[in-house]
Amino acid sequence: MLKKKNRFEKYLDVNESVLSQVDQFEKDIEDEIKIKGSISNLDNVLNIKIDSIKSPEFHDRQNYDQNKIKDLAESIKANGLLQPIIVTNNDDGTYTRVSGFRRIEAHKLLNIDTIMALVVKVENKSKMAQMMLTENISREALNQYDEIVAILEVIAYNLKSDVNYAKSLVYKIVNYNEGNIKNLDIVELQHKKILEDTLNNLGGLKPIHIKQKLTIFNYNPIILKAMLEDKIINQSQATELHKLRDNFEALEEALKLITNGTLKTVKQLKDFVKSKKSSNQTKTKVTSFFKSKIGEAFKDKGIFKITIKEKELTHTQLKELENLLNSFR
Repeated sequence: MLKKKNRFEKYLDVNESVLSQVDQFEKDIEDEIKIKGSISNLDNVLNIKIDSIKSPEFHDRQNYDQNKIKDLAESIKANGLLQPIIVTNNDDGTYTRVSGFRRIEAHKLLNIDTIMALVVKVENKSKMAQMMLTENISREALNQYDEIVAILEVIAYNLKSDVNYAKSLVYKIVNYNEGNIKNLDIVELQHKKILEDTLNNLGGLKPIHIKQKLTIFNYNPIILKAMLEDKIINQSQATELHKLRDNFEALEEALKLITNGTLKTVKQLKDFVKSKKSSNQTKTKVTSFFKSKIGEAFKDKGIFKITIKEKELTHTQLKELENLLNSFR
């Protein structure tokens, strides 16, 4: 006799947008809690050991706001857990988390070793990954870097490939859609459909949206740290600062001005970046002149000596000088 499905499992098997599935999924849980009085009375909800819960195989997150975890812990301490986390049963005494990362971390902070979890059975790993990702983006405050990595991993999984191929495919499909590439072969056309179907299931995303998000992989580490760890800039500010990615001195100055409130608006930041780029172009001309003079010294004398006190130069200037001298080795 076939086992009757948990009423919540149906959301993992339909073809609607995963975002709408998650919304309805959580609404049904809330309604069920109201009817039955508490989380513990829900069907298929178990109080499970936190150390038995494994992270999903898809990229989940690398960075999160510890202060928000603390706030959530205080809320759980005062009001209890308002919604169960969602897990799948691995049939070996362990579970895999679908959603609830912050709730688990909050329980750990409170030294609570168990948590109420809604256990669902999922045969389709791709659908589970899509639901996990959408849940995390909309409910668990996934940052931009972890979000794009997770999206790429879902795409790669559906393509039966890897993240690097998923990235290259996004660029190719965008170029094709914009008319920069005239033809795709049969395999590429098949992969194009898989890519577009996957993105549609992730809330109606388009390849161009993913291409725009991919720029984050080229960000200077200083920008990434400010956005992901220090959380002093947002995506728009990071995109603007990316224009100064090779100017460490200007980046550090900009971040200080953003932190102290001097650069409050996007326009102010754009003006700052524009002024620094203009200044850097002047430096490039000076460097080119300096380089030509060194070249002449090499040609005429074969050797030369430059004496500069290190403290007189900034870190960026020292780096530029080092690169310049290395070019003559």
